[in-house]
Amino acid sequence: MLKKLSVAPLSSAETELFRELYEHFVRPYYAADTNDYAQTILESHFSALDPYGYLTKRRTIWVLSYNNKPIGVSVATEKRGGSVKFGPSALIADLRGRGLSPTCRLLLESQYPSARKFYNTLPEPNAVALRYVLSAGYEIEARLREQYGAHDELVVGKLRPLAPPRPPCIPELASNKGGALALVDARELPESLFVTSVRALLQPHYRGLDDAFFSGLLASLHSPPTFATKYKKLLVAMCGGHARGLMIATPKRGGALKLSPLVIPDDDPFVARLLLTAGLDRVDAPKQRRVYAHVAPDQKSLLAGLQTLGLTYEGTLREPYRAGVDLLAIGGCL
Repeated sequence: MLKKLSVAPLSSAETELFRELYEHFVRPYYAADTNDYAQTILESHFSALDPYGYLTKRRTIWVLSYNNKPIGVSVATEKRGGSVKFGPSALIADLRGRGLSPTCRLLLESQYPSARKFYNTLPEPNAVALRYVLSAGYEIEARLREQYGAHDELVVGKLRPLAPPRPPCIPELASNKGGALALVDARELPESLFVTSVRALLQPHYRGLDDAFFSGLLASLHSPPTFATKYKKLLVAMCGGHARGLMIATPKRGGALKLSPLVIPDDDPFVARLLLTAGLDRVDAPKQRRVYAHVAPDQKSLLAGLQTLGLTYEGTLREPYRAGVDLLAIGGCL
């Protein structure tokens, strides 16, 4: 059967195939405000980039074929740090449940020989999808409660063993003795200070912070407030002209607010309190149904602050953006 399966990037002639499969097998699991999402994916695929994806490099829509006949599609999102996220994915109705999906997933993985990790998210009620990713070697890493409407979402991942990474070279932030803490909208910072500060704050936990990363981040910060543009707010805790911590807040489809990245290099409890109180007050987003954050295990002050807000541990994302650095999924309703 493997010899009869093949995969190739979606062509313009196959656009309606993607729309049809998305409409029937993907959108019913998500909120009504995802109507434009299929078009967003198509635009990213054909332009070979994601202009608003600060941690996303590009999306590719792959068409799966059996005996040269298209049988399904899968979106692969290349992330900074070496991960590849698969999904949404769908097979045509008469081939679902026949055991093709795990082989298709392995075939897709083979298109990314340098990837460090594969993962995807899926609605918990979709038992068929969960069964096939588990059979392809994935493990459940987190359960995000009521992520899209009334149902939970699962995060599943699979690490690919590689040579042990060399210790990262992390620039030290300038020492900040004394001075008052202030919360600053990153759009108000000079661009050179913005780039230097964000790079220094994120490098301990994220890789791939190149020019395209900053271009995508700046585009999303200055974009219209729509889900398609991944609009967000980046707040930086400043003291004596130096950055001490940051929080990126992104409203998500379905009504959740994502806090990620959320970092304080020196684990200062005063900075954590500033970000999680004044920071949340300054997020000009609609009233959120739930909040979730991705925080490294070494961020003790942030974890304690999130717990004080009533958020709880939902799972561990294994090395999503930097080899050797896990992120904890913390979520709940405020």
